[in-house]
Amino acid sequence: MLLIAALVLILLEAKFGGHGALAIAGIVCLTFGLLTLVAAPVPELAVSPWVAFAVAAAFTLITVWLVRLAVRARRTKFLLGPSALVGRPARAMEPLNPAGHVLVEGEIWDAVSSEPLPAGAALRVVGLDQYLLRVEPVARE
Repeated sequence: MLLIAALVLILLEAKFGGHGALAIAGIVCLTFGLLTLVAAPVPELAVSPWVAFAVAAAFTLITVWLVRLAVRARRTKFLLGPSALVGRPARAMEPLNPAGHVLVEGEIWDAVSSEPLPAGAALRVVGLDQYLLRVEPVARE
């Protein structure tokens, strides 16, 4: 039952992502479940204590690594959609007076600037109003 509980808890951790609480409970259940196999009533079914600890340690390392990846993924900012463009470099495709087209990450966007800018000017995206980028020059001359 402890081995089944360990499997269920580790699968629940993968499904719901409880920051490792379910995984730790699953590893504890796995360790105790494997240790119950050490003193099996039938000697031929007994497991070496070293094997039990090695399997538990391997699952612990894998689970800790996966939980760290999941937590890091939750902390990163969005890398998709228009909001990911804020802070990215851009290049004016035509004079911005104050609106025009800019090239950002290989895509052409409508943009507006607070000052007139020539075509080819190096820009930086500072904001986003729906699908209209707000840009400013990178270096003022």
